[in-house]
Amino acid sequence: MGSSALPLILLLMSFIHSGLNQDAQDLPTSTLTVTPDSPVFTGETVNLKCVINSDHSDWRYEWNKDSSMLQRSERHTVNRDTLSIVGAVKSDQGQYTCKGHIDGRSVSSQSSSVSLSVEGLPTSTLTVTPDRSVFTGETVNLKCVINSDHSDWRYEWNKDYSVLQTSERYTVNRDTLSIVGAVKSDEGRYTCRGQRDGRSVSSQSSSAVSLSVKDSPTSTLTVTPDRSVFTGETVNLTCVIETYSNWIWRNGLTYDWRNDWTHEWTHKWRYEWYKGSRYSVLQTSEHYRDTLTISGATESDQGQYWCRGQRGGRPNSSQSSSVSLSVKDSPTSTLTVTPDRSVFTGETVNLTCVIETYSNWIWRNGLTYDWRNDWTHEWTHKWRYEWYKGSRYSVLQTSEHYRDTLTISGATESDQGQYWCRGQRGGRPNSSQSSSVSLSVKDLPTPTLTVTPDGPVFTGERVNLKCEINSDHSNWRYEWYKGSKNNNVMLKKPEHHTGDTLSIQQTATSDKGQYWCKGHINGRSVSSQLSSAVSLSVKDLPTPTLTVTPDGPVFTGERVNLKCEINSDHSNWRYEWYKGSKNNNVMLKKPEHHTGDTLSIQQTATSDKGQYWCKGHINGRSVSSQLSSAVSLSVKDLPTPTLTVTPDGPVFTGERVNLKCEINSDHSNWRYEWYKGSKNNNVMLKKPEHHTGDTLSIQQTATSDKGQYWCKGHINGRSVSSQLSSAVSLSVKDLPTPTLTVTPDGPVFTGERVNLKCEINSDHSNWRYEWYKGSKNNNVMLKKPEHHTGDTLSIQQTATSDKGQYWCKGHINGRSVSSQLSSAVSLSVEGLPTSTLTVTPDKSVFTGETVNLKCVINSDHSDWRYEWYKGYSVLQTSVRYTVNGDTLSIVGAVKSDQGQYTCKGHIHGRSVSSRSSSVSLSVKDKPKPNLTVKPQSSVFTGDTVTLSCDVGQSTGWTFLWRKDSNRESIDHSTKTISSVRVSDGGTYQCRAERGKYYTKLSDKIKITVRERPKPVVRVQPDVRVFRGETVTLTCDIQEAGVWRYNWYKDHYSTGQDQIYKITSVDQSHAGVYSCRGTQTEAPQYSEFSDGVTLTVSDLPTSTLTVTPDSPVFTGETVNLKCVINSDHSDWRYEWNKDYSVLQTSERYTVNRDTLSIVEAVTSDQGWYWCRGQRDGRPNSSQSRSVSLSVSVTDSPTSTLTVTPDRSVFTGETVNLKCVIETYSNWIWRNGLTYDWRNDWTHDWTHKWRYEWYKGSRYSVLQTSERHTVNGDTLTISGATESYQGQYWCRGQRGGRPNSSHSSSVSLSVKGLKPKPELTSDPAGAALTGNTVTLTCRMDPSTGYWDFYWYKHTLNPETEKRETNSYRLKTDSVSDGGHYWCRAGRGKPVYYTNYSDALWVNVTESPKAVLTVRPDERVFRGETVTLRCEIKWGGDTEWTYRWEINGTNNLNINSANRCTKQECGTSGVNQQKHREAVSLCSTQELNISSVDHFHSGKYTCTGLMNTQSCQRSDAVTLTVSAEAQAAVRVSPQPWLTEGESVTLICEVSGSSTGWTFSWFRDHDHLSDSSRGAGGSYILSPAALQHTGVYTCRAERGRPAYYTRHSSTQPLWVTGVSASVSLVINPSRSQHFSSDSLSLSCEDQSNSAGWTVRRYTDKDTKNCSTQTGSACVIESLSTSDTGVYWCQSESGEKRHPQNITVHDGEVILVSSVDPVIEGETLTLHCLHRSTNSSILSADFYKDGSLVQNQTTGEMSITTVSKSHEGFYYCKTERGQSLHSWISVRAPQSSSLLVIGVSVGLSFFLLFLVSLVLLWRHKNNKDHHRNTQHTSVPTRSGDMENSPLQPGSDHIYDDVTPMNKRDKAGSDHIYNNATPLNKRDKEPLEDVTYSEVSVKKNIPVDKDDTTADPNNVMYSEVGTKVKKFKSKDINTAGPSDLTYAQINIQDKKKSKGKGAGLGDVLIEMKSKEKYKGKSSESGDTLYSELNHNTDRGADAEVSDATYAQVLKKKGHKNK
Repeated sequence: MGSSALPLILLLMSFIHSGLNQDAQDLPTSTLTVTPDSPVFTGETVNLKCVINSDHSDWRYEWNKDSSMLQRSERHTVNRDTLSIVGAVKSDQGQYTCKGHIDGRSVSSQSSSVSLSVEGLPTSTLTVTPDRSVFTGETVNLKCVINSDHSDWRYEWNKDYSVLQTSERYTVNRDTLSIVGAVKSDEGRYTCRGQRDGRSVSSQSSSAVSLSVKDSPTSTLTVTPDRSVFTGETVNLTCVIETYSNWIWRNGLTYDWRNDWTHEWTHKWRYEWYKGSRYSVLQTSEHYRDTLTISGATESDQGQYWCRGQRGGRPNSSQSSSVSLSVKDSPTSTLTVTPDRSVFTGETVNLTCVIETYSNWIWRNGLTYDWRNDWTHEWTHKWRYEWYKGSRYSVLQTSEHYRDTLTISGATESDQGQYWCRGQRGGRPNSSQSSSVSLSVKDLPTPTLTVTPDGPVFTGERVNLKCEINSDHSNWRYEWYKGSKNNNVMLKKPEHHTGDTLSIQQTATSDKGQYWCKGHINGRSVSSQLSSAVSLSVKDLPTPTLTVTPDGPVFTGERVNLKCEINSDHSNWRYEWYKGSKNNNVMLKKPEHHTGDTLSIQQTATSDKGQYWCKGHINGRSVSSQLSSAVSLSVKDLPTPTLTVTPDGPVFTGERVNLKCEINSDHSNWRYEWYKGSKNNNVMLKKPEHHTGDTLSIQQTATSDKGQYWCKGHINGRSVSSQLSSAVSLSVKDLPTPTLTVTPDGPVFTGERVNLKCEINSDHSNWRYEWYKGSKNNNVMLKKPEHHTGDTLSIQQTATSDKGQYWCKGHINGRSVSSQLSSAVSLSVEGLPTSTLTVTPDKSVFTGETVNLKCVINSDHSDWRYEWYKGYSVLQTSVRYTVNGDTLSIVGAVKSDQGQYTCKGHIHGRSVSSRSSSVSLSVKDKPKPNLTVKPQSSVFTGDTVTLSCDVGQSTGWTFLWRKDSNRESIDHSTKTISSVRVSDGGTYQCRAERGKYYTKLSDKIKITVRERPKPVVRVQPDVRVFRGETVTLTCDIQEAGVWRYNWYKDHYSTGQDQIYKITSVDQSHAGVYSCRGTQTEAPQYSEFSDGVTLTVSDLPTSTLTVTPDSPVFTGETVNLKCVINSDHSDWRYEWNKDYSVLQTSERYTVNRDTLSIVEAVTSDQGWYWCRGQRDGRPNSSQSRSVSLSVSVTDSPTSTLTVTPDRSVFTGETVNLKCVIETYSNWIWRNGLTYDWRNDWTHDWTHKWRYEWYKGSRYSVLQTSERHTVNGDTLTISGATESYQGQYWCRGQRGGRPNSSHSSSVSLSVKGLKPKPELTSDPAGAALTGNTVTLTCRMDPSTGYWDFYWYKHTLNPETEKRETNSYRLKTDSVSDGGHYWCRAGRGKPVYYTNYSDALWVNVTESPKAVLTVRPDERVFRGETVTLRCEIKWGGDTEWTYRWEINGTNNLNINSANRCTKQECGTSGVNQQKHREAVSLCSTQELNISSVDHFHSGKYTCTGLMNTQSCQRSDAVTLTVSAEAQAAVRVSPQPWLTEGESVTLICEVSGSSTGWTFSWFRDHDHLSDSSRGAGGSYILSPAALQHTGVYTCRAERGRPAYYTRHSSTQPLWVTGVSASVSLVINPSRSQHFSSDSLSLSCEDQSNSAGWTVRRYTDKDTKNCSTQTGSACVIESLSTSDTGVYWCQSESGEKRHPQNITVHDGEVILVSSVDPVIEGETLTLHCLHRSTNSSILSADFYKDGSLVQNQTTGEMSITTVSKSHEGFYYCKTERGQSLHSWISVRAPQSSSLLVIGVSVGLSFFLLFLVSLVLLWRHKNNKDHHRNTQHTSVPTRSGDMENSPLQPGSDHIYDDVTPMNKRDKAGSDHIYNNATPLNKRDKEPLEDVTYSEVSVKKNIPVDKDDTTADPNNVMYSEVGTKVKKFKSKDINTAGPSDLTYAQINIQDKKKSKGKGAGLGDVLIEMKSKEKYKGKSSESGDTLYSELNHNTDRGADAEVSDATYAQVLKKKGHKNK
């Protein structure tokens, strides 16, 4: 055995070893599982899975049932380890096992068996409770009972083939579906079905049950009078229940006498009434009456009403019906403004008052039309209009009240305001509701036009022009203009115009110019002003110019500058530099030597060479310049020349030779030197004869010229020179002879390549060859052969024309010599044969087939050798690839065999070949045909089914078809079964055959053929129906599936739903109906149903006749007869009048079809109709087919009028006129239609004649001299008392009606001439500015008069008025005087006597004064009191009228007016508040809890009877948001114990009447009262005063509190701290991210002390506290704050300020205050170096102090003046500010105490003397005078120091009884020089002030009073005023004062009781740069005396003594 067998042996041994190991293992177990769990239902899919516990994956599975192996089938499919049984049937149940086999192995794995049980689908039964016919409103339960042992059924409910969804009315409780409150839509066919979760099958659907829902009887609710009534009317609601006969007819039921309630007396109807909802029963005892009466209707009675009938029988309830009862106000008025509510000055505004139409009013209120109330056509009582402005009580003075439009021409700002309108009329309703609009008038706005970007733009940039109009209107339409102001053009529809913006997307130069804009409001004639112009300048993008210095190529190491110049107006160009080509360049990033527009390369290198470009960008703009043109930078080493010789190589004697010295350089100014000889031994040629530039010429070479030559170059003006060139050799020889050869030798084939080579034995290589073809003596030179390369002529593809003799000759390029002609060679050419490749059986084959490829070469040669190629690779023969001559066979084709195949033939010994074209071979897997069916697999008989067997695009197949288990049949690829039958159903498969090769069988397709269903049409109620009935046609298809239905009437399509419903059927619906179904999921149709013929008949008509003809007159008997056109005689007649059923009575009698009305009256008129009813169908005649209007009408009326009046005086002329009603009014009044035959207006045949009666209507007057008649008028001349009495008139005519109704008037004649009575209102004195109404009273019984008025004299008359009142406007006192009047009437005028004279007294009117408490500016929630004061000498009681923003009180006598001692309003809104203000009539107006809408201008006036005083000036009440207290500290929040500090609390925007409370650390301070004036003084400050302070203010009763102020921390440090806060590093400023440690160190014990801090957010412990230490590992800015030590008892010690900075620089300073006299050192520290910075500027309070190069500043001797805020600044940044505090040394305090005690005793003695003196002189004043203390804003008492600026000496003594604002009596003794005025402040001025403050009674709630007896004595010196704006000059600077506070030791119940001490201190104050800081040499003495008299005690006396000395100081 060779070495090659060893691997095979090893492989065989490994297999044996693997098998032995496998045998050694146990057989794996198999587990068989079944899904779903057994038992299963028929139709389900069952999966049995065989799981083998093994690492092998190549198991083959075997399946067994009942010990028999299962075979695969259509229903039994296997997918690896799973057996699927599709559509389980009973026969599938049994015992199943599985077994696993490994291929090639004898072992198997057997599973245990599982049992499969298959049961039939259970049935479902559906039951309905109650019966299947139910009434609406009942609850129906449907129960689905499934015959199954399973309990986990989920139920599905279906109605009419649709799945039901649960809802409020459809609820499901397991197997029960409940329908709550059944309605008609619930009827239909119901089914149910059960489903189990996780299973695909369901139970069988239950059989359908049909549910029928019948309506209950209806109840009709009628309302009398109309449903819309006015308050106070009586309303009757009547409930009429439907008759039994109508109910059964409507529901399509048959008559059942047992349920007929019409004759059922046992179970009578009782009535229930509901209001609001149908479940809210009205509390009325008359339930058994059918009428509900509401007496005196009110608005609360309006609402929805229902009625319902209840009875004991079934149906037991009528359906409820409802009516809406509306008790309504008058119609509304809508006030519209044209063009808009916001107009511009100059516009014309129309305000139109549109009163709601009657139809809209009744529609809005849900009423029905009533012509009697319709004001739309009511011409008698037309609307008149009233207009109001300012308030709905202020009538505009316009006379055009009867016009509905108020026009304001040329509106001005004074026209703006609130407008109202109201309509009024005489009829009912008599007034419309008022509505209001607000009119705003503004000036025309001027737009602002802006352009973005600003300044000139470049072409291509986007420019936005925005036109902004500051206006409330949003519907502006904008116009754009371009050009000058006087010559511009409007831009038409700009492309990018959006709203107020015009966008120019890509600007061009044509866009430049001036632009303007203007706004128009759509639909308005006005436009805005023209905007100011903006100029747009557009320029082309500039192209930079790039220059390089020096020019031209440079050498390495030289400096090069590149400059980018842009010719542009812009100066903010930013430059970018690029290197590379234009399309492939790289931007240079941050060049080191890039300055502005210049890029410098200091020392060039070869890497710097290349092309450079530049580009400019403008900062903040999107555009950039063009890319500059490129400049090339060439950087080269010193060049080495190249010496060339022409011609090249050896030359021949006599030839011209040129030697050229070429230097590869951009420089052109080279100078050349020439050398001959060797490199080390050469000679420079001196001035050669033919030396020109870089070339040396030898005209005729000789053998002596041969040798080596060299050259070198120099640049003129440059020190560099080139290297020495390399040498060239010159050789000279004789001319050569060429040798010509051909390859290949002998004859060649066409297409072969032939090379002819001409070889010249010469040293020259640059021969140019000439080729000749033909004989030696007759040849032709070949011109430019295509494949001539060097010395070779190639013929690429020879042709027969190429054969012949060839020659050649050589020429040297550029040379005049040539070689000899070569000897000839002959060329013979033949044609190449063709090759053809064929494939059998096809180019597309399948795996396993044998393929033959044959290569056929058409040639006489037999020695061909064949090569086969696949792709580009040569095929090798193998077992599967065999070659037989010219044929290649591929046995058992596989996938890898597919590809492109070619063949090639070769002749031995020759290079030519014959190659075939390629053939593509495709090899695919064994095909499985795709079997498809069209249109679908489930069809109906008669359909056409097409089965297609598709193998793909391959050819040559024969198709075999198989059905069920039948034998295969041969057919085409498509099998069509036309008009299928049920027997055609089955399972189909196909496969294809080609040769002996078969495809796989296709998948099975099961064809199901069912009989085509035929629908059935059902019709309800019948196929014969009456007009107006509802017909339901149902298309019923007994075939499962989702159907879409098509209905056909007379063969035309008419509907697509299963149920075709025709409501209100008529004759057009008659015809033949059929239907057909289409399945939605497949294109399948049912058969057409049989046609059903629907016949429609008319209901019998009812004809109503009336005798006599309408209209009739009262008293007649009227007979109405109802004739029904019908063959039926069993009609019952129903009579109706005006929508109500008539009931028989004495006057209404019925005799079968006749209704008689006895003695007709006007109430009998109306619309009558009749209807017949019967028990069978038709059960009713056509109702309302004929309506009859019966009119019972009076005769026309006669109206008798008397002129001048019914009561006259003797001698007057009386006219009586008889006016007979017009025919049109008569028929309108009686509701009749026009009849020209009765119209007496145009009846000239039967004209009216008039009869007159006096005394009685039967006593006719006769004409005489005194009684004259003219047509319709009777005139009585010179009436006497005998003419008084009763008068009648009547009209008579020949036609019908022949008489008018008579009417009468009573005439009274009196003998005494009347005298009027003249009165005035008011009766007493009148005030100027008011009006006095004069009334001329006549006896009302005397009739209508005109009145004549006289002033001062009786002649002439002042004015004639039609009314008896005269309004006298009392503008001045002169309008008073004597007035008379008299009355007159008739023609000629009959005058009465004159009235008595009346004196009118006019006096001047007082003016009201309005005051506000607490202030005119208040805050939300405060209580405000406004008081109206009128100064009037009389004792008249005034009533008051209040206005806000122009509201007034027209309704002076309103019953709702407030008349209490004071009026109050809180006003839930602005309107309510305004109403409350207008209704107030008391002197004070209180507003509790004031709000923003209470803001406004308030005025008041007083009324004395009808006279009003002058209105007060307006007081503006401003209501701001909730008040906010603000706290500030003076002089600073950091201080040392013993110093003084003042906390000042203020209320932003208000200073009146506030008292203040103070809090420290959220605790209320017990001594808060000492801050009552707004200032809280801590003097001296102690350590316990450290904390966070807030304040709050209050004022008024009830008290109003502000919000707490923001926090103000106060830090008091001890002089000698027992506990210290140690900070490491010890400085006040720190960098963020640094660490910081803080610890509390006590001299005795640090236990119990913790570090706490206060930041801008809150106070809390240090974040990382450990004992008394805290470490912050990484600081952040949020750690900035104050840190201190705090004990467990709350003591605070040693506060320190820590500032964290996230910048680069901090200021290092001591955390503790600096002691005066010590040295202060400040460092400026940088974050990165953590060391001092070399150069830094130091600032104090914003001013530069020092500039230090060491980064450190020192102040050697620190004083108080050095306090302030310090910071430093460097190039790297600026530090934060640090406060440097300076503290006096401790030793100085002892001196202060000693001096203070001595001075204090002296001052105490001085003050005591002043007190005794003051007490003696003010004792009497104290008893009788009350004083109040008014604190200043800061809370101090007001002391007004003398103002500097004059050199006067004056002695000013203020009387002791005169009080200043603070309630103190001051005595001033001031001495000042008087000689001259001076602009500078006073120097060296001394004055003293003694203030004596009296005892002031204190209110309990007045916390502003000073509680102590305080005596001040102050001596001060004032310095000259500083001129710096940063320095506060207010207050004394060098000030010394003493204050003595004395407190009794008497116990007090109040706060601060029990204190009894004397503190005497003296202190001096100075001013430094605006801050009042107290220095260490301050001396002050304070003595406080508190008598502690309790809350009601008076404030004790306080005496102040102040001496101030002014002295000039200069600020340093």
